[in-house]
Amino acid sequence: MAVKTYSVSGSGSLKLSENFTVSEFACKDGSDKVIINSDLPELLQKIRNHFNKPVTVTSGYRTAAYNKAVGGAASSQHTVGNAADIIISSVTPLEVAQYAEYLLQNSGGIGLYSNFTHIDVRSVKARWNSTSGKEVAVSGFPGYVHELKNADEITWELNHSYFTISEYDRFISELDKAKKEGSSLYWGYYKLVNRIKD
Repeated sequence: MAVKTYSVSGSGSLKLSENFTVSEFACKDGSDKVIINSDLPELLQKIRNHFNKPVTVTSGYRTAAYNKAVGGAASSQHTVGNAADIIISSVTPLEVAQYAEYLLQNSGGIGLYSNFTHIDVRSVKARWNSTSGKEVAVSGFPGYVHELKNADEITWELNHSYFTISEYDRFISELDKAKKEGSSLYWGYYKLVNRIKD
């Protein structure tokens, strides 16, 4: 994680990831200064790659004055370069929230709104649903199932993930259980990566 300060006039076209530039995160009040946590465009790139559609940042960095003017929380993650409100054409905000939940799991902020999804890269977990117009804390946005085609893909995922020994042992146990019960091989994997307890 690295929080950097940029200038729209000097670095607006600078690529922060394959598809995101500095100017996309600029404050809507026209300020030249932009603060961006490097983890944020990386996370948004994963979301873009998954849906294979452009991600529109409707609100990225906000100056304290602009944040206050739009009614943002005093401690908004937007003011420290950690957050973006995003929309994806033909993808519901809930679908975006569900995939973000899969990516973030036990950290970051995900806020569900009627016409956009708030995503942030804070170190702690925060989840809320504001589709009714009132912010309600929720435990998360389950629903996304990572589909794997074969055992080779499962092995690749395990080798490229950060699991503890006990989590890995639990995964093997879940696979054995799935085989004995004749259930899906992938349910054990899904339970592991989403830290679902029996």
